[in-house]
This record gives sequence, structure tokens and C-alpha cells, in this order.
Amino acid sequence: MNFPSKTFSRVVAILYVFGVVLPLSRILIGFEPRSIPRSIDVGSLMGALYGGIGYLKFWKDIYFPRAITKVLYAIITFHLLGSVIMHAFIIAIPNNKILDIFPIWYSYLTVALMALFAYYSWNVRFKE
Repeated sequence: MNFPSKTFSRVVAILYVFGVVLPLSRILIGFEPRSIPRSIDVGSLMGALYGGIGYLKFWKDIYFPRAITKVLYAIITFHLLGSVIMHAFIIAIPNNKILDIFPIWYSYLTVALMALFAYYSWNVRFKE
């Protein structure tokens, strides 16, 4: 396993750990998503782009012990590259009011999914 193949999965894991913070703060203290600073969108965009490209590039180097791990890997890849589009849109229109479409119950789902994605990404196994 070389340096780039190991780092992309760790960057994704750290990105998802930070991704738990916003929905958790929305649940616990009522933080409104539209008050997110632009720098968070820029950082999320860069991290998701790096991670999504890494997930695509190293797909063949990943060890998938079960079919469900391959499905989860594909879902994470889709989520990363999809979030690139959303964050780029928010940066381009300089207005994150679009985040108001996500109801509060979505925050509970997001916390669980992002925690799962972080755990999986940190523990991605590569073929020997």
C-alpha cells in the first residue's frame, strides 16, 4: 500500500467525522445550516473531491471481503462526488439557503450514516 492510497481513505474518514458535527449541533442546540461559513463549504468541497477521486482511482486495489462492503464503498463514492456538486453550487450562488430543504429528522439519519462512513473509510483494507 503506497502513500496516496492510504491517505485518501483517511482524509475521507476525517471529513465524515467533521460531517457529524453539523447535524449533531443541529439536533442538540438548534444550529441552522444556513449559518455555515463559506470556508466550511470550500473545505468540504476540496476534501470530498480528493476523497471521491481517490475512491474511484483505487477501487481495484480495495479488498472487499463481502458484497455489502463493495456496496457501501460505492455508496460512499457516490455520496462524496454528489456532495462536491452540492458544495460547488452553494459556493457559486453564495447562498446556502438550499440546505433548508433538509428537515430535522434528516440530521438524525446523517449522524448515523456519516459515523458509519467514517468508520468504514478509516478501516478500508487494501489487497496485498
